[in-house]
Amino acid sequence: MEVLLAKEAGFCFGVRRALKLAERTLARYPRAFSLGPLIHNPQVVKRLKAMGLEPVRDLSEISEGPVVIRSHGARKEVLKQLQERGIEVVDATCPNVKRVQRLAQTASRRGYFVMIVGERDHAEVQGIMSYAEGETAVVDSAGEIPELVRGKRVAVLCQTTQEPEKVGSILRELFGMVTEMLVYNTLCEVTLQRQREALRLASQVDCMVVVGGRESANTRRLVEICRRIQPRTLHIEGPEELREEFFRGAKRVGITAGASTPPELIEAVYRTLVTGDFCGIKSQRIIWGERDGSKP
Repeated sequence: MEVLLAKEAGFCFGVRRALKLAERTLARYPRAFSLGPLIHNPQVVKRLKAMGLEPVRDLSEISEGPVVIRSHGARKEVLKQLQERGIEVVDATCPNVKRVQRLAQTASRRGYFVMIVGERDHAEVQGIMSYAEGETAVVDSAGEIPELVRGKRVAVLCQTTQEPEKVGSILRELFGMVTEMLVYNTLCEVTLQRQREALRLASQVDCMVVVGGRESANTRRLVEICRRIQPRTLHIEGPEELREEFFRGAKRVGITAGASTPPELIEAVYRTLVTGDFCGIKSQRIIWGERDGSKP
């Protein structure tokens, strides 16, 4: 069985930055807080909690700092409340997300109706919405476009992990409804590259394995993309979820991972497939990206 690993998989710049800021904070303080999980990976969150970073759901659970703002960002009013209470804030918001927040604020001040393409309940989208100072809407498909945008000037922003195809279908529908449409390309280029690579890899294998947290939007997107090409796509958070029956008859397996998946977890999945310990599969050949036998 061949095992092909995507060239680009695992931690992105924004996640690495957030982890570095959290670890620096914990080197200075025995305890710190994050509003929700710092990143959407349970293993990393567990490790950070053991180091002293306590994820909380609400500001009422925090009486002192420091507070690390997670990579997805936070609502504007939350940051204001922390500032008013004199609590130290370590802002680990991904710079790409920060840019979308600023654009939402600027567009709304210019009188545009701000439409965000994304998942309404996702932390990143909630944060972006809070920076818009006028009318806003969140849509996840063309069918969700509200009638109240008809005849208005609309600025379109995207959750950074969205797919271009979905955004395009929404823009086409919106075009015939509004008097003016201002579109910002806020899709993360690294995420897009990984989606394209996952699509290419899925077309070359008998089954795909996507490694990443189930709460991770970009990981779920990779799973959706791979399943369009290769229905035999498995989403796992760790190697312990691998099962023999999934790989039965497969001659070629592909592996990719979400942006919040640590390299050691990808390595563990890789090693499990190499040794075949999880199910007795004996792999003869492992290919990292395009380079046979070499580690990325």
